Amino acid sequence: MFSERSGDPDFARDEFRASDFEFKRHMSNIPPFQKIESDQAFVQKNNGNKKWLIVLSVVLMVIILAVLGLAYFRDRSKTTLPIINQESQKGNMPPEIRNVNPAPKLVRHGKMILQADKNSLAVNETFKVDILMDTNNSNIVVASAKVIYDPEILELVNIDEKNSALSMPVIKNKETGGVEIIRGTPGDSDYQDSDDGYTGSDGVLASLEFKALKAGQAKIEFDQQESKMLLDDGQATAMVVEFGDVGVVVE
Repeated sequence: MFSERSGDPDFARDEFRASDFEFKRHMSNIPPFQKIESDQAFVQKNNGNKKWLIVLSVVLMVIILAVLGLAYFRDRSKTTLPIINQESQKGNMPPEIRNVNPAPKLVRHGKMILQADKNSLAVNETFKVDILMDTNNSNIVVASAKVIYDPEILELVNIDEKNSALSMPVIKNKETGGVEIIRGTPGDSDYQDSDDGYTGSDGVLASLEFKALKAGQAKIEFDQQESKMLLDDGQATAMVVEFGDVGVVVE
C-alpha cells in the first residue's frame, strides 16, 4: 500500500535526500587508490595498443621497401646496356643501337718439347736437355716451363739461358727434383706479326745439364699446370699447349 504521504512534496524531498546520502556513503567506502589504479590500468592499456600499432606499421613499411628494392635490382640486372655506333652519328642519320656481345675467346695451339742430346748414358756421365717452343705461327711474349725429374737418378748441374729466344729473364728457381724457368720479351699486342715477341717452331727457352747418379730409367717431364706460352695479344692469353717429354736410361 502507498503511504499517505506519497503525494506530499515534503515527503518526496526527504526521500531524495535519503537516496543521495546512501550513494555518497557508498562511494566514500571505496578506497581512493583503487580508483587511481583503475584509471592507470586504462591508460596503460591504451598506450600498449598504440605501441603495437606503431611497431606493426614500421614492420610493414620495411617489408614493402625490401620488396620494391629487390624488384628494382632484378630488373636492372637484366638490362643490356646499348652501345651507340659513333660512325652512324655522322650527318643526320640516327644513332644505331646494338647490344653488347662478348668477343669470342682467342684459341691458339702450340707445343713445348724436351729434347735430350743422349738417351742412353753411363753413371757419372752428363747430358743436355733443351726446352723447345713451337708457337705454330703465333707470336708470344712470355713462356714458363716447370720441369720435374727423379732426383735419385739424375742431378741438375747447370741451367743455360744464353741462347734463349726470349731476351728477358723473369724467374729461375731450382729445387730438388724440379726446376722452374720463366722468360719474356717485348711485344706490341699483335699475336699475328713477327717483328717482335717470338714466333718460331724450335726456339730454345733454356738448356738443362744433368748428371747421371746411378743406373736406372728416368723420365724428364713438364709440369703441365705450370708450363705455359702467353700470346702477344694484349691480354696474355695462354695458348693450348701440347707437351713432349723425354726419357733416358742410365747403365
